[in-house]
Amino acid sequence: MYHEAGVVGAEPTLRARVGVLARLQLAADALPADMGLRVSDAYRPLAVQQALWDGLATQTAALHPDWTASEVTAYTGRFVARPQFNPLQPPPHLTGGAVDVALVWLPAGTPVDVGTDMDDAHELSLTAALEVGPCGDARRHRRILYHAMIGAGFVNYPNEWWHYEFGTIRWAKQTGASVAIYGGIQ
Repeated sequence: MYHEAGVVGAEPTLRARVGVLARLQLAADALPADMGLRVSDAYRPLAVQQALWDGLATQTAALHPDWTASEVTAYTGRFVARPQFNPLQPPPHLTGGAVDVALVWLPAGTPVDVGTDMDDAHELSLTAALEVGPCGDARRHRRILYHAMIGAGFVNYPNEWWHYEFGTIRWAKQTGASVAIYGGIQ
């Protein structure tokens, strides 16, 4: 996704850990016959993480000129992990254990309506945002994706309906595993 968008440093091929790939297949197998998974992002180099951070911070500051730098940073941090190589807490995509996924209709591969586009940085992107009120098909589709991914062993980042992790620090904390399986890749 980011390579196609021209983000400097983004690779043309997706890479993920073998354990993640196996679980993606399990999730895809759990979907209704007319749906498939589209993986838009997996391993992400630190330079791409920095570009995404800078882009959202700039966009947020422009949309909210009355916000302080701290408020812009806090909002940006809700949707993009800090671009730092910290062996104790690497950004999830830097581990190869995080994936950004969406549903598509088969056989055409057209996107399934889930209420927002992937990477939309606003409240409707929260995984549970459509759980209140009349949201119909979009809510049902998010639930299908969520249950397929959770059933395959992933955990979800609650601020992004599309972001799932396996083997990361967040995964370890949410599942009660004693340690993360995957660390950052330099």
